[in-house]
Amino acid sequence: MIKILRNANKYKPAAFGKYGSGGINRNKQIEEILKRSGIEVVEIHEEIKKIDIPSWRSYLKGFELFFFSDFKFRFSKKLLGSIGNTYLKLEEIFKKDTSRTIVIEEPNSSIIYYAANKYKYNIVSLPHNIENLLNNVEKEYYTNKKWPFTLTSELENLKLSKVIFCISREEQWLLNANNIKASFLPYYPPGNKDEFFLDLRRKRLDTVGTFHDFLIMGNPRNKPSHEGVLYQIEQIKQVGLPEGSIVHLMGYGTEIYSEYIDSKTPIKVHGTVSQEELQELLENVKAVLIHQNSGVGALTKIAEMIIQIESVNWNT
Repeated sequence: MIKILRNANKYKPAAFGKYGSGGINRNKQIEEILKRSGIEVVEIHEEIKKIDIPSWRSYLKGFELFFFSDFKFRFSKKLLGSIGNTYLKLEEIFKKDTSRTIVIEEPNSSIIYYAANKYKYNIVSLPHNIENLLNNVEKEYYTNKKWPFTLTSELENLKLSKVIFCISREEQWLLNANNIKASFLPYYPPGNKDEFFLDLRRKRLDTVGTFHDFLIMGNPRNKPSHEGVLYQIEQIKQVGLPEGSIVHLMGYGTEIYSEYIDSKTPIKVHGTVSQEELQELLENVKAVLIHQNSGVGALTKIAEMIIQIESVNWNT
């Protein structure tokens, strides 16, 4: 069996329930593809936890990188220590690894791209999205520089890749337009999730004509999602809904939207719901409402909803 390294997004599934967030589900999809290909994955963030580096070595390496390398970052005690520490841990992992291949799913992980390139790894990039197109990255972590430098930095990381797979055609076009060759790997539900969705669709078939309500699945911790929910609330206030209909608004942390809704607005905020409550909502709503001005984070949810229920995009 082939063994490779992987730097994946570190999500906490417990916060999102059985359905998972888009990031968790994209993670699982990539993991499933690798396993089906007979590839054993070594997770870098797990390996890093096993390595202990003395602080003096971390700072020494940080100073070395700052003054004698082409890796650019601002001068601060915190960054000198953390960057030096991460680089030394990556060195130990790379020295023991014989695969010379690494999968990176976070395109703004500059230190990992830099170290992997120094050790002549074949870098396979599968960005969940181009982070700096999400309208929620104000400053680049390493340099404190603002957009568009943040986007330029991310593209420079991706240029180091041997192969790139994008989740959307739009991001593929953007990379190719910047002379960065990229391919397209659309999201589809991993594991047996598609069967779960199809079962829900079958349950809806007999009563499809009786649905009146709508559903918004929000995530206030994600800026594009948060702004999309606020936009939909304003649209509902202005346009209204068919008589007798309401919008159910649910998701982790969505209780905060109660302050944007008055007693005349036909929106019921559920906040965090159980898997059983979510399934009941999905079985009994007319459609799921989705709106996002920037980024491609909604693509995973749209793909899943299309299998089981109609989705309405406010842009149409």
